[in-house]
Amino acid sequence: MSSQPVPRLSVCMIAKNEAAVLGRCLDSIKPAADEIIVVDTGSVDDTLHVAELHGARVIPSEWRDDFSYSRNLSIEEAQCPWILWLDADDIVPAESIPLINSLKQENPNKVFGMIVRNQKPNGTGTEFVQARMFPNLRSIRFERSIHEQIMPSALRLGMKMVITEVVIEHHGYADPEDMKIKATRNVTLLLKEVDKNNPDPVLFVEIADSYAIMGDQENAKVWYEKVVNIPACRTQFPVVASQAYMGLGNGANRSEDYARAIDCFTRAKELCPERTDVLYCLAVSLELTGEKKRAVQTLQRLIAMEPKAVLVGVDFRQAALKAYLRLLRLLRELGFKDALGEYCVRALAEYGHRQEIQNEVGRGFFYLEKPLDALHCFERSLNIVVEQNIDAYIGLCSIYLKAGKKENAEQAVGNIKKFYGLLPKYWAFVEIYNFLNLVGDIPDQISREEIEKEKDIIKREFNL
Repeated sequence: MSSQPVPRLSVCMIAKNEAAVLGRCLDSIKPAADEIIVVDTGSVDDTLHVAELHGARVIPSEWRDDFSYSRNLSIEEAQCPWILWLDADDIVPAESIPLINSLKQENPNKVFGMIVRNQKPNGTGTEFVQARMFPNLRSIRFERSIHEQIMPSALRLGMKMVITEVVIEHHGYADPEDMKIKATRNVTLLLKEVDKNNPDPVLFVEIADSYAIMGDQENAKVWYEKVVNIPACRTQFPVVASQAYMGLGNGANRSEDYARAIDCFTRAKELCPERTDVLYCLAVSLELTGEKKRAVQTLQRLIAMEPKAVLVGVDFRQAALKAYLRLLRLLRELGFKDALGEYCVRALAEYGHRQEIQNEVGRGFFYLEKPLDALHCFERSLNIVVEQNIDAYIGLCSIYLKAGKKENAEQAVGNIKKFYGLLPKYWAFVEIYNFLNLVGDIPDQISREEIEKEKDIIKREFNL
């Protein structure tokens, strides 16, 4: 009678000064973990205490500017047949625990890919598939000093990655300035990994993405082009090539080379049809070239797509949200009333918790001459967010004026001056409806050019 390995799981981590977030991570994975190992790379806060308090075995280690070195220290101490690696700012949702426990029952001869969901404010953030759970074998180790990977060694053993429905939430990339700092650090380490005699498309696209985050578009373009110029990249690494074309398309949009942008986004879409962010960028380029109907069709395809995580980060939620906002505006501008009504309802059903959707749908209903529905949208928008929500107040005032209730509009305009009196959009609205006698002179620091821009926007929004 052959003995089967006991279904057990080692959770392995590295950490430095993560006391503020480590506890919630360990609490979230505890129901699935049979042992927890934390390699501490030089914390000066309470990271060690928090780890030990949650039952982790802590291994102190020096930091060598090499994530693989530290990760491999953690997995060398693992005693279970399966290993799951986490970051300290990860959270494993409760619904993922039963799935992980079921994966522990599998024969340890494969790697499990899990959906990593980068959580940003307001429920957005990229999602991608990453190899997170793998057999505890001496021949499987992390490689590369930065953006470390387990799959190259697993592939050499003939193992494949099986994509699962397990979700891991990552909470470390909310602040754009923090992202720039990390990208700057990453570029320094990534460039050390470059082997001119053995071009690596994954490494090159990570370098390009880091430069893009840093705002260095020239270097980003150089490295994206290196990716697409690697022979057979598009056939062997289609998702990576798609990411490179996406980056090149974004750069072309910034330089107003919209024909080039459309070509790049089209190539990216062909290589990775699941990417909704590519479709959104393509729609932007089409609109900027005057092809509004094609932009509408592209946005409609995006909204109809079922999100599917791939090997690079895609912000499905943000893409769909932005798609609704742009689509509703375009349908209004094109006068497609039937479609506008349909997508107003759909947008509310999917994203009614977002104030910007309530405002855009409110403008849609205003255009469709449904003032009561529009009123409810702007009121709900203010129930969601009051501060920095001048769009909702402008919507309410526009409805009051159309209904002949000028006194209500005057009262609202006067009341919000103390909150929005330094915004060009406030004074644009005041000028459009001749409320200057009511609220006084425009402050000297308000740009006349900005006021005129905002007046054009408001006139388009409310068909004035």
